[in-house]
Amino acid sequence: MDYLEKSNLIMLERFNTELLSKNQLLEEELRKVKNERDILSARYQYKIDQLEDEIRRIKSTNGVSDTKISKSNNENFENFENFDKNNRNDRNDRNNRLEKSQKSDILFEKVNDMNSNSNKNPTEKTKDKLSEKSTNKSTDKLPYKPLDKVDKPKIKTEKEKDDIIKKEYEEKLKANVFLYEENTSEKNKELVKSCAKSCNCKNDNVINILRSIDRVDFILEKDHGKAYSNNPIFIGWGESISAPYMHMFTTNYVSQFAEKLRLPAKILDIGCGSGFITLAMSKLFGSDSITYSLDHIQEIVDFANKNISKNHKAFIDTGRIKFVCMEGDNGYPESGPYHFIHVGASFSKVPQQLLDQLALGGLLWIPIGHRNKSKKILAITKDEDGTTVTSTIMEGVNLSEMRSAKQQLSEK
Repeated sequence: MDYLEKSNLIMLERFNTELLSKNQLLEEELRKVKNERDILSARYQYKIDQLEDEIRRIKSTNGVSDTKISKSNNENFENFENFDKNNRNDRNDRNNRLEKSQKSDILFEKVNDMNSNSNKNPTEKTKDKLSEKSTNKSTDKLPYKPLDKVDKPKIKTEKEKDDIIKKEYEEKLKANVFLYEENTSEKNKELVKSCAKSCNCKNDNVINILRSIDRVDFILEKDHGKAYSNNPIFIGWGESISAPYMHMFTTNYVSQFAEKLRLPAKILDIGCGSGFITLAMSKLFGSDSITYSLDHIQEIVDFANKNISKNHKAFIDTGRIKFVCMEGDNGYPESGPYHFIHVGASFSKVPQQLLDQLALGGLLWIPIGHRNKSKKILAITKDEDGTTVTSTIMEGVNLSEMRSAKQQLSEK
């Protein structure tokens, strides 16, 4: 073997070593891309599993509920499940085809190289490799793109993920999925049944709404043993949650007005207290309604927010219930006028500011009376021409009166 042949063999071995090294690097890059894809796929699958669990739970809950969700709502869920399964199948097929294509391209290149090299002597092989090395520097001629050229899946930010979850909640709320969702105890259902009988309430919508709100979620933990008694319970900060009878009576009366209202309702609840009546009114007026709940003590606002979030967090996340910490004497003109205004504490007389914020055709529910005396509840409607009509709904009611935050906190 002469000197030239030895030199060519040495160069060929060196070139083969470099080529092998490059192939290993490319395989490593491909492996990284696959790992990233698997991680993203796992995250997406986790979200899918969560949503499927939620759908199964809702279906199983509604299966034992007294209320039947409409056929269209069930069809919406079935369509969503089918759409989601088809999406996953398409994604898996796409990934499999991509992986097979990449593998076949690599194998095809290697086979071509082997066939072409087998028909050449070492000198010709060396010349071809050297020529390829000098001219084929463009990454476009590689079997697959390097890592920095690969179109990586876009990773969603936390805000984008929250927006997706929020959108899912909104779709469920529009279908009234959460309206009769019952995470309540048998004791709560018995309490609602007893109150409905006492109030002569035969409205299934009202009964089912109050069955879906467990009273134990709206009182202090130390008073859980008294949750299902038909009495007011002190919640702190000078406030009490009304007796279950009053919740039934109020919701039943207002339901007659809510059923006639065809517009998306805006509701103002002055004195949110435990948050119970805020949630009940939001459910009563439907998925297009917005309820603004006011209180002048931040701790009470936080307490009501926390109580509703235990089993009905979607109402807050989607903006159906909005809490505001401010004095309620003058209402909340920023978001008025309102179709329904509920006042939880008594005034000595009806404030003109609240009448001004009442929409035409609206209803104001307000206790009136002086300190340390029994109160009466008035229902005031505003006709289309702006005139008001007042009706006395109940007398001899024992409710707290509107006080300043300082006075109220002194009663802790």
